[in-house]
Amino acid sequence: MKRNYQLTVALGLASMLCPRIVAQAPTSAPPADTQSSTIAPEDQATRVQIGNLFEVMHLRQQFESTLDTMTALARQQMDAQLKEISEKTGAQLTPEQQEAVRKVTGRFMEKATHAVTADDMIDDMTAIYQRHFTRADIAAAIDFYSSPAGQHLLAEQPAIMREYMPVVMKRVNDRMQSLLDEMKSDMAEALQEAKPARK
Repeated sequence: MKRNYQLTVALGLASMLCPRIVAQAPTSAPPADTQSSTIAPEDQATRVQIGNLFEVMHLRQQFESTLDTMTALARQQMDAQLKEISEKTGAQLTPEQQEAVRKVTGRFMEKATHAVTADDMIDDMTAIYQRHFTRADIAAAIDFYSSPAGQHLLAEQPAIMREYMPVVMKRVNDRMQSLLDEMKSDMAEALQEAKPARK
């Protein structure tokens, strides 16, 4: 159940940014089908244009908020894992040991927080946007996101996500439970059929 929740949170964070970002392929893989979506250099949006678009979209704040959320979730997960390890091993940490663990994990979480910055993400996204959008596309997007309707859409995204997350979490959990029940039943049946015949 905990894993389902983490998956849902990750999906929620990704979907919160969907209206604003182009999906990025993993760095280990080549960009998917870049030839068909590559814009001629003379038609590509400029970095300044894209920077203006990101500004009216409040993309930096969105990235920073997402990174903060991910860090908080990672810290909670780490605390839960340490507690689980302690309970399984039966080892009770003294208050001094708990504080020492908190300091070490806090130091590494601080480093992890700065492993990827909003600047890094914006630089990466700018290059991708240039491959996919023309100057006219970005100009039209700036017009929209600068309008009252565009700003309203951006402003309402956090509230929409707060309403959406419980809905999608319940849907995922319900369907996963149904699948797990089905798998248990099929597993029991398969094991029964695989039993060697008694001589």
